[in-house]
Amino acid sequence: MDSQYNYDPLPETSLMTRIIRLKPATDFCTTLQCEIVTTDLDNGNGPILEYEAISYTWEGQNPSPAHYILCRCKDGGLSRLDITANSDAALRRVRLRHEDRYIWMDAVSINQSDKEEKQRQIAYMGYVYTFAKRVLVCLGESVARDGLLTIEYIKKIANHDLATTARPDLERLFDDICKSSKAQKSIESGRNWSLMQEFFSHPWFTRVWTLQEI
Repeated sequence: MDSQYNYDPLPETSLMTRIIRLKPATDFCTTLQCEIVTTDLDNGNGPILEYEAISYTWEGQNPSPAHYILCRCKDGGLSRLDITANSDAALRRVRLRHEDRYIWMDAVSINQSDKEEKQRQIAYMGYVYTFAKRVLVCLGESVARDGLLTIEYIKKIANHDLATTARPDLERLFDDICKSSKAQKSIESGRNWSLMQEFFSHPWFTRVWTLQEI
């Protein structure tokens, strides 16, 4: 179980990728386990296997032995795959309690040590997120703790077309949201306003990749 997981090569002639069959756990701290399934992204009628794609940031992190997922091998045994701290946290957050969940995440679905495969898979990224049943945005543990305090403000943003809103305009967007009397009452202490600013300052909102992921 201490051996490192070895990927099977992906065919180069089709839109093939790997989906993580994430095993359930009732305890958040239980070691991550999965089976990695190879699937065709598009056989003419969409993906053969339904999956959800995770959108998150690496934030300059490298895979570490402190964070890993155990992957089922062909012989039935388990091998470890070192991942980043952010990848570990995201997988724990989306893991279900009693059933498998099919996930696409670049840190696991792509062989990070194979440069040629990485180049091909990056070219397929648009298909990965387009064909996903759902895209799960994971912003990290610090944001998760304050998520309930900011959700009402996020709902107000839903009426704005963020797809055409450049980042320099976010400050103006905050001002528009807070013009309502309801928002003004809750911002008097300044805490909720600070939470909103902190939320949109997350590195995820500055990544070019997120434009095609959502």
